[in-house]
Order: sequence, then C-alpha cells, then structure tokens
Amino acid sequence: MSITCPVCKANFILQEKPKSATENSNILELFPETLRAMIEVNTSHPKFTFLKIPYVRGEDGKQNWVTINQIIKDNDGKWISAGADSHWELPKK
Repeated sequence: MSITCPVCKANFILQEKPKSATENSNILELFPETLRAMIEVNTSHPKFTFLKIPYVRGEDGKQNWVTINQIIKDNDGKWISAGADSHWELPKK
C-alpha cells in the first residue's frame, strides 16, 4: 500500500501494520529495526510521547517520517503540531 504526500506529491510505500504495543518494554517493537535508534520515547506521561526524528531532510527522511507517522496512527496515536515542540502521542494500552 502507498500514500501520496499532499504537499510534495511524493509516493511512499507503507509497511505491514505491526502488532500493537501494550507495555513500555515493547513500544519500540512497533517500528522497523532501522528506525528504532532514531526514535526517542518518553514513557513518563499517561501517553507515550515520541519526539520528532532528527533526520527529516531528503527522501529518506520523508519516508522515515511517513513510516513512523503511519505506525503511530495505526495504533490510535496522532501527530501534535506545536512548532519546535511538535511530537507524536500514542495512548498506553
């Protein structure tokens, strides 16, 4: 399955939906191994908070962002647009 960016019109291939996370210990297992090192997770809040990944420039960066965003959306999470404090939130189950 693929999606098209409404801004740059680039097509991105989505990966199969991973299993759902239920505990802090396996939250990073939602993501492909190649992206885990790029993701910083704050588990001290009622929701998992994912900080922006640092590498969003270029096609690889866009694809990484789209992949992470889709995984979080597929698990009932969302992107919080807050300027420099933008991040993803994912409810704890």
